[in-house]
Amino acid sequence: MSKRQSDRADLPPNHLAWLYALLNESSFDPWESVDRAFEQALDRAPDAPGQALALERLRHILDTKRAYWGAVARALQLELDPPHYLPELLRWELTTLGSLSEQQLAQPLDYAGRRFSVAGLLRLNARHSSWHAGQVALLCGAAGDLSLNPTAPNNLATSNNPVTPTPEK
Repeated sequence: MSKRQSDRADLPPNHLAWLYALLNESSFDPWESVDRAFEQALDRAPDAPGQALALERLRHILDTKRAYWGAVARALQLELDPPHYLPELLRWELTTLGSLSEQQLAQPLDYAGRRFSVAGLLRLNARHSSWHAGQVALLCGAAGDLSLNPTAPNNLATSNNPVTPTPEK
């Protein structure tokens, strides 16, 4: 299997600090994070358009984070028990990450048919969670002027002012 961008060997010298910052930002940034998406979803009525899908995406984030950490636990032969409540899990994984050594972060593992280092899988964790947090924000109507209503004037799909590339000079 070829080496992929997601598991590069040319990482910053203090990989743990870099990875910690990445995971912290994807989990807790006040504008764009899993925690922010969680808050946005909880602030909505249960029958709001898209709410069921937003909650399903948050559950998917929780489940995949737990699966990633399960793979890390097996690779490092650690007993880890990630929380079942998303806000607690976000804090738990930062604490747990902070307890790992650079040597542990470099430990190889296989996940879903791909070869990663522990660090590579945790970077996937951050990317995957951010991807779905963005979906939740969109479903909650929290992504700028986008709306779930396809006839709304600001919806990109029906806008009278479509986004077009600027011609090159």
